Amino acid sequence: MMLARSVLADSQRALGRHPAAALLGPRQVRKTTLARQLAQSFDGLYLDLENFREREKMTDPRLFLAAHENRLVIFDEAQRSRGPEIARFSVDAPGIPNSQKQLSL
Repeated sequence: MMLARSVLADSQRALGRHPAAALLGPRQVRKTTLARQLAQSFDGLYLDLENFREREKMTDPRLFLAAHENRLVIFDEAQRSRGPEIARFSVDAPGIPNSQKQLSL
C-alpha cells in the first residue's frame, strides 16, 4: 500500500531543505514504508540496522558515510545500532547556511 502522497511529498520537500531528518512515531504507522520510499525517490541508501549484515557495514561510521557523502543515507531501527557513534556524525550540506551541525539521534 502506498502512503498518502502528501506525506511523501512533504517529506521529500523537507529533505530538500534540511540536511538531516528523523522519522518518529508509534509502532506500525508506516515509518519504514516512508523511509524506503524516500530512499527510492532520492536514489538513496536504506540500511535496516536490525539486520546484522547491514549493521556490520557501520563498523566505522565515518568511513562508511564518507563513501556515501553525496547520497541520502537512511538508518532504520537506529536504536539497534551498536552504540552512539553510529548515530552521532557531522552534517554538512553545501549551499545551506549554518548546516555544519553535530547530530545525535
